[in-house]
Parts: sequence; C-alpha cells; structure tokens
Amino acid sequence: MYKFILVIPILFSLFCSSTYADELNQAKIDALDELMTLTEAETNFRVAISTGTTTQLRTILKAKKPNISEKTMEIIEGVVVRVFEEEIIENGAFRNAMYLVYHKHFELQEVRQLIEIYKTPLGQKVIRVMPLVMREGIQIGQTLGAALGPTLDERIRAKLKKEKIDPIL
Repeated sequence: MYKFILVIPILFSLFCSSTYADELNQAKIDALDELMTLTEAETNFRVAISTGTTTQLRTILKAKKPNISEKTMEIIEGVVVRVFEEEIIENGAFRNAMYLVYHKHFELQEVRQLIEIYKTPLGQKVIRVMPLVMREGIQIGQTLGAALGPTLDERIRAKLKKEKIDPIL
C-alpha cells in the first residue's frame, strides 16, 4: 500500500511535467523580447483591447442603457483602456504570459529563426499587414456568422420542437 502511495506522485510528475524541448532561460527570454518588439506584440495587443473590448462594452452598455450619453461612453471606455494598459502591459503581465505561450510552441533556435525572418523586407510586411488581415478576417467571420442567425434559429427551434422541449429563444 505504501509503495503505491509513493508511486502516485512520481507518475503524476512524469505525466504532468512540461513537454517543452528547451528551458525558459534568460537567453530565450531575451530572444522572445526581441521577437515581441520586432512584431510589435504589445502595440497590437493594445489595439485589440482598445477596439475589441470597447466595442463589446459599448454594445452591452447600449443594450442595457439605450440612452447612455456619448460622454459617459467615452469616460467608461477611457477607464477600461487605461486599466488594461496599467494592469496588463505596464506591469509586464502580457509579456510574461506571452513568454510561456511562445515557450510552449517554439524552441530557442526557432525563435531566433523567426527574428531573422521578421528582419527581412517580407517579414516587415507581414508585421505591418497581418493585423489588418486578421481584423478583416474577424469581420468576415462575424458577418458570415450573423448571416447564419436565422438558419440557426430555425434549426434549433425545429430540433427542440421535435424533442418536445419548449424553445428558450
């Protein structure tokens, strides 16, 4: 019985240990800092927060309080953006989280190769254009998804009716 109890933590540590090919040491952190600076990761995050979060917030607040003034919206949005800036960017939380994401998916040598790619003219174009491509792709996805609304509503109602469940929509 005692042997079994001793084996459990050993097996757990083997199965739950990281599967990273290398360690997150200072050399890798330095390379990741260079990569994130080159790719303007923090700037892109700021833009995503500014536009994405405030757009969602505006939609939610307008739905709850249709008569909310533009001045009130601007104040709320300003506070939200500033809090994100202070709590996520300025205190290093974003970079620290991104270290782990990149570390999970890339070895140090691969990070160095990415840096070399992003230093090329094509790499610079990718950095400049990719946020626009992503934004346009998201907009396309939202438009296509919204167009499915009536179809989804119809099919959900039909399925619920077939199962003799009152539609909740």
